[in-house]
Amino acid sequence: MMGTEIKLFGRVKRKYRPYIVGIIIILCISSTFFTYKAMSKPLVLEENVVKNTIEEKIAFDYAAQVQASTLYPEGGQVIPDGVMFTKLTDKLIIQLDSSINTEKPVKVQGDSEVTYSLVAKDMWERTFNLTDHQISSQGISNTLLQEQVEIDISKIFAFIEIIEEETIVRGTYSLVIRPQVTGSVLGEENNEIHEINKSLEIPFDISSQYIKYAGESIDKEFIEKKNIEEIKIIPQKLIFFGKELPIIKSRYAFGSISIITLLILIIGIFEFGMLKKKNRTEVNLIDKKYKNKIIDISDKTSFRNLPQLRLKNFKSLLQISENNEESILRYVDDTEEKAYYYIVSANTLYYYSIVKNTIDKGSELVS
Repeated sequence: MMGTEIKLFGRVKRKYRPYIVGIIIILCISSTFFTYKAMSKPLVLEENVVKNTIEEKIAFDYAAQVQASTLYPEGGQVIPDGVMFTKLTDKLIIQLDSSINTEKPVKVQGDSEVTYSLVAKDMWERTFNLTDHQISSQGISNTLLQEQVEIDISKIFAFIEIIEEETIVRGTYSLVIRPQVTGSVLGEENNEIHEINKSLEIPFDISSQYIKYAGESIDKEFIEKKNIEEIKIIPQKLIFFGKELPIIKSRYAFGSISIITLLILIIGIFEFGMLKKKNRTEVNLIDKKYKNKIIDISDKTSFRNLPQLRLKNFKSLLQISENNEESILRYVDDTEEKAYYYIVSANTLYYYSIVKNTIDKGSELVS
């Protein structure tokens, strides 16, 4: 921009400039550092928090109601050693238990039912309902199902006998008891935190001779644990001299300071460059380098009557000065914006003139 001069540090006294520049540099570096820290941190952190723990259990056991016999002298309810003999068994008794235990109180709502299926392998299957109940419970220990069901063995075989007479087909039969619990576990805010959907199959092989448990596993209790987790949003902070600052505000604040101080430094560098360029004029370089040889004068009219020789460069004038041991006279004409350098030798005036703002480009004008 011609004719426009930016003055920022130029308005400050010279002795204070280094301190001000140092403070601005420190501010720029520190604000840039904290801006980087603020930018490298996420605005929030997501943390999985365990709000509750659920232990879901379902278990069963079985026994037989038997007639008094040599094998079972007293009769009644017995736990069979291996198989239950059909002729001696009146009822198959199944004990069912299902519960939910939690670390913190919950509400449980749902339904439970127990059915059994009579299955003729590869031929037919019929299902019968034993019990069904609604579930409504609250607390840390909640019973879902606590039931003892009894299946009359004589009715089972009476039903099979009718089918065999009608179809004239005998088969291999099994009896499958199926307890099932469905519903919801509600948390503190009455929201569903867990869905209940537990079922179990308890199979028995049955024939006219014996009844035998046919499960693949000998386990009679099944427990499943689950943590109810919640994603907690944690706003991040920036520690600044012991104080916590929100990340988003830190980004804006330190980023703004960093940009402003950087711009001030850039302007300062530009000013310094302009000043350095200004100080590289040929007049300044001559005056600075040969100030001991130069004498300033305030009038040049007395030279008018002398023969005058204009030299091509200051180097030639300097050579004459050194050869004749003459001082160099300097006159500045502010009207013409020129500087004149003179040597009077042997009644001849030698001079070299230059425009004041002529930039030295490293030529041999000044040696």
